[in-house]
Amino acid sequence: MKILISSYAKAYDIWPITDYFLSKNFDCDVEFYLGANGEDKKVFVPNGWKYINKGKDVSFSKSLNDYLEEIDDEYFILMLDDFAILEPVDCSLIKKLLILLKKKKVFI
Repeated sequence: MKILISSYAKAYDIWPITDYFLSKNFDCDVEFYLGANGEDKKVFVPNGWKYINKGKDVSFSKSLNDYLEEIDDEYFILMLDDFAILEPVDCSLIKKLLILLKKKKVFI
């Protein structure tokens, strides 16, 4: 399972908060990608997250396209950097959903 967290470089101060709540409540086998165009803030990226920075932050849609080019899977979860997961997530339900989506070739 892959999760792309869309952000931008100036929001680097909230990445540890996002990581805290994900670590606390999202105990799933997952690869985290952090997309944050703009100034290179790699030193602030939480451990284990894959950092995507393709340069200048032109617009949300352009940046999102940049990040999507780096995800080598057709199905993934897209989150924004300021979402906080406050309760434990049932990973088995997400896995079942992803299996169903892949089987039916569904795009949501």
